[in-house]
Amino acid sequence: NIGYSEETFIGFIETLEGQAKKNIDGNLKRLNEFDQIFTNENIIVEPNSSINISFIDNSILTLNGDSEFLINKFDNSSQEKKFHLEIVKGKFTFESGSIAKSKGDAMKIILSEIQVVLNGTLVTGENSEESKSIALVEDTMGKVGSLKVIIGDQTTEINEASAGINVSGTQIQRTTLSAEERDRITALNTP
Repeated sequence: NIGYSEETFIGFIETLEGQAKKNIDGNLKRLNEFDQIFTNENIIVEPNSSINISFIDNSILTLNGDSEFLINKFDNSSQEKKFHLEIVKGKFTFESGSIAKSKGDAMKIILSEIQVVLNGTLVTGENSEESKSIALVEDTMGKVGSLKVIIGDQTTEINEASAGINVSGTQIQRTTLSAEERDRITALNTP
């Protein structure tokens, strides 16, 4: 199949509770734990389900039910490292690996019309019809990276733990995670 010539192996499903599918050219295929993940695959996580995906750059993506994502670009081997993660919808937590620790805009998270440039850290967020949000969390090594949130021609930089941004309609506001939310995310991402 010619469509697969552009697909690159980038990771695998570490844990899956409930059901998830991948949409390949309109065909849905059920996924299982340890299935491989490739670029340009649209992954759909069913309601009341959750999934953890380990990527080959040591990044980890956790999605709660009724979520959808795809990886547009992933290059861990060249000088120009790239990782573009598009969260089509849903709640997520993402602990970055080696690509996000590169210089520049190698790691991007796309939430509809919002682009987030991530430099080495743990983030949590959501993309829904009502709002889009992303916040920094201290990672398992006690480090906090930085986010550059780009909405149209407006850029907001975030570089402190528990700080984030929430976009609802045309309203853009800075947010702070509650201690309970921060502790829950940290616990989920501690080995």
